[in-house]
Amino acid sequence: MITVRKVATAEETIEAIKVREAVFVEELKIPFENEVDEYEKASEHFVAFDGSNPCGTARWRFGEEGIVLEKFAVINSYRHKGVGTELLHAILDDIANNPYTQGTKIILYCNKDSVQLYQKFGFVKSNGVSRHENMEMLELSN
Repeated sequence: MITVRKVATAEETIEAIKVREAVFVEELKIPFENEVDEYEKASEHFVAFDGSNPCGTARWRFGEEGIVLEKFAVINSYRHKGVGTELLHAILDDIANNPYTQGTKIILYCNKDSVQLYQKFGFVKSNGVSRHENMEMLELSN
């Protein structure tokens, strides 16, 4: 069973970074120094677990144009098993329960293979296509 926890300890932060490293650095060949960024401390991080095994991560933060959902990463062997859905549920619940987020636009950037997941949660394509590292990213908002 997949469970999602909001990161609250240094150990959970390490678990989140390990998942991102496996997906973004090892699989997608993004340099590690580009993966960890200036928004780490300003973001609310989440980790998905299968039992005690970390299998996914994502975060949200306040950005210039609204709330930004980003760094969604799911270990390859866990894709299409509901991990992304559980992460998105947890993040959207956290945002909904934060008094400083009420009425704020939510934005995310995703690859074309993930669009359907986000559309199930009411996100729609907004400002076209951009590039991040070696990936084509679509912008969606609520």
